[in-house]
Amino acid sequence: MIYFVMFIFFAFLAIRNDFLWQRGGIKALSNLALIMLICVSGFRYKVGGDTIGYMEYFDDIPYLWEVENFNFSLSSFDPLWILFSSLCKSIVDDYFFLQFVHSVVINVIIFRFFKASTPYFSTAILIYFLFFYLYFTMEIMRESLAISMFLLAFPYYLKKRWLKYYLFASLAFLFHSSAIIVFIFPLFSKVKLTNLSIILLVPLILVLQYVVVYQPALLNIILFTDRLSTKFEGYSQMSASINGMIYYSFIYVFLPYLLVSYYRRFSANSELFKNFHFLYFLLAAFFVAITGFGRVLNYLTPFMIVYFATFLNDFVKHAHFDRKVRPLFAILICFVAFYPKIVYYLTNTSHLVQNTRKYNMYLPYTNMFTKEEYREREIMWRENFEYRRRERN
Repeated sequence: MIYFVMFIFFAFLAIRNDFLWQRGGIKALSNLALIMLICVSGFRYKVGGDTIGYMEYFDDIPYLWEVENFNFSLSSFDPLWILFSSLCKSIVDDYFFLQFVHSVVINVIIFRFFKASTPYFSTAILIYFLFFYLYFTMEIMRESLAISMFLLAFPYYLKKRWLKYYLFASLAFLFHSSAIIVFIFPLFSKVKLTNLSIILLVPLILVLQYVVVYQPALLNIILFTDRLSTKFEGYSQMSASINGMIYYSFIYVFLPYLLVSYYRRFSANSELFKNFHFLYFLLAAFFVAITGFGRVLNYLTPFMIVYFATFLNDFVKHAHFDRKVRPLFAILICFVAFYPKIVYYLTNTSHLVQNTRKYNMYLPYTNMFTKEEYREREIMWRENFEYRRRERN
């Protein structure tokens, strides 16, 4: 019920503030939305698969006065996550304090980014809640901190103040090694999205697949740390079948390209984040070739949310066909765009625990005050951990 209440409230905000453009009391309502986002993820109890893992590892986190004796090279976690966790543990020796602080940091930074990037930030909040909120705050906790550091770096990216940009990029990398990808983003800042640039992605992906399969040693030179090499090895083992590649190409490349091309016909807002347009399709193409690379798209997810929220509002208000049917088409576009996420939540997990689906990692919601146990969720997490370990071996 708590998720349903949040959905109703965020949908009300999107319709009221963005589609009907009623701005009275918007600041108070927006602050309430932020508080709800912080509290639901911050006060959860064993909700989300990775959350359980972080809880179990918390006892091994050193206090600040023990950090100098901690061997970071032997840890499976990146240095800034250890330091962040250590700081929280030294203030309040309870995992739930760390969890709450994490929720504050992630949601405040993402919320502020939405507000600064689009007048339709209420729609952006709704999209974020429906499709990425649980994932960012309850699963990829380390990577979401890295993504947040990248969002703080973005203003310096726009101003070409590269020293400050790479400072925040380094912080992101030290939270999660996957953030190495943001170091190359400036190299593509002037590459425009054209039909030719999209076509050129095909040989690039073929070269990547050749290197991964036949010349993996070349990547060990580029990926200069054991941690990065290990992560890449894990990602590169995840590849889709031919049918899977066709499906992912359709969902993540073909349809978004149609959307961007159509958007350019009726709104100047289609140039929003134009420096990232080609970069998105480059990373999406990598994902099509090697599905494990889907994680790097997470760094562009907040930008994609803002772009899509702006598109939906412009589409309903300005698209070049009958005004009465635009909202219906907007709903259809939303369904197609987020179909993969819907499938993700509905994934059958009966191979882990009988009669369960992926959404059972988040339902029912339990909080840290009552600490109700949902044993199936914990079993799902443990079985999934073992299942992935066996798959890698």
